[in-house]
Order: sequence, then C-alpha cells, then structure tokens
Amino acid sequence: MKSKSVIKTINWLVPIFILGLIIFNSTIEALVLAAAYFIYRIIVDMSKIYSYLAIKNYSKGNLKKARKYYKKAYEAKVKELPIVASYAYLLILLGEYDQAEEVLNFLESMKPEGKAATSLMLCNAVLKWKRDKNLIAALAKVEAMDETMRNQWYYNVYAKLCIFSGNIEKAKEAAIKGYEYLKTNPVAVENLLIIHCINAEYDKALSAAEKLINGKKNMKASSQDAYFYSALAYEMNNDFETAKKLYVKALQYENTTMTYIDKQIVLKKAGEYMK
Repeated sequence: MKSKSVIKTINWLVPIFILGLIIFNSTIEALVLAAAYFIYRIIVDMSKIYSYLAIKNYSKGNLKKARKYYKKAYEAKVKELPIVASYAYLLILLGEYDQAEEVLNFLESMKPEGKAATSLMLCNAVLKWKRDKNLIAALAKVEAMDETMRNQWYYNVYAKLCIFSGNIEKAKEAAIKGYEYLKTNPVAVENLLIIHCINAEYDKALSAAEKLINGKKNMKASSQDAYFYSALAYEMNNDFETAKKLYVKALQYENTTMTYIDKQIVLKKAGEYMK
C-alpha cells in the first residue's frame, strides 16, 4: 500500500535528518524535529496502541472493553489492516453481524494482501456461517482458499469450523498444522485441547491444558472453552482441586458465537464443585 511505503520512508529518513542536525551543531532544530517526529509517531501508532489495549482486555475475557478499543483502533487516522480484520472478527464473536459486514466491506475496499487478505476471507466465511446459518458453505469457502493463504489463523479457524461440523478427524489435522505453525499460539493449543477431550484422550488433553494454564502471558487461556476443557482434562486425571478452580474461572468468560461448550454445562460443572 502506498501510505505504508510513505510511512516507512519517513521512519528511516527523519532519524537520519535529526542525527545530521546534531552532528552539525543544530541542536535546537534537532529538538524541534525530534518533538514533531514524536507527535507524528503517536498519531501513526494510535491504531497499534488501541489494538494492544483491546488484546489485553480480550485475554482477560472482557470482550466489551476489547470491542471499545478495537473500535478506536478502527477509527484512527492510520489504520493497520490486520487490526481492522481483528475488529471485524470480534464483532462476529459478539454477534454484531451487520457491523462486522460494514467493517469487512471497508477492509475489502482497501485491497488487502497477504495476512490481511487471508483474514478477510476467513471473516467472510465465518460471517456466512453465523448469519446465514450455513456451515457447509462456510467450510467450502475456507477449503477453497489457496495454499499460499493458509497461515496459522487459517488453520485455527478451519479447525474450529470442523469441530462444529462434527468432522473431528479433519479438525485434528487442521489443529495439528496450526500448532506446528506456531507452538506458542494459545488458540492452536485450545483447538487440540477440545479435540482431545472430544476423543476422550485425556492424557493428551492434560498436556495441552498445562500449556494453557501454566504458560507464559502470551500463551495463557483466554476463553470459556479453554478454561472449561482444561478443567475437564484435570478432572479426568484426578486433579479435582485444579479442576474446581478452572471450572469456576470458565464462568468469568463470556460466551461468544464461536464458543463450543454450552453455557449450561459450564454452570452445572462449576455448581457441582461449589456446593
């Protein structure tokens, strides 16, 4: 994109000018230019700053606050297209389909490439499933995507669609590919956790759960599914104390349109341990 190349040029050119002014003893001019550049960087990076705040809130299960910050990132003067796609996906998770379509139409008008193009196609597929109640058509859209577009988000979303369709074998293949793409991605691990629990492979499920519960900050569980199935894995491996904590923790997370476990089951299991 043209605007991105202009920003990149400014980002390497201005520091050189500032250094040159300092070398030639033009300290005041250097300070003025540095201050102007600092303000410019804040304006340019506002989208990233708001996105960071959105991700922090999302990881804590506060989707409404995450939505607020993603909206601010979307409304920033300089928009990062992957962030726009993340905002659209969150709107789909919250069931705000018309708003999601509006954001996706904007994203499409920007003629995205690479990761953003993949995100656009995936969001459109999930939106078709959720709004049109057509999971088969959504799966067909995803499966038709070119091999060059199949990044980690592709495999994560495809695995989730396969889980909902009941094709656990395909879901497992996609989840493994997503995990192999980046082993520290919590969504990839969460998909494997759910699949292992569905298949009653509770030793493997426990291994996945431990990664999500004991992992570093960027590897932590951040959804109702992740906490519920982690709790189930611990419970089936006779660690009832940890299971209790995790079932209760699952209650703190909002249901989304992509949550696999039924909310009533979460309430029931947590209730059994809270008696």
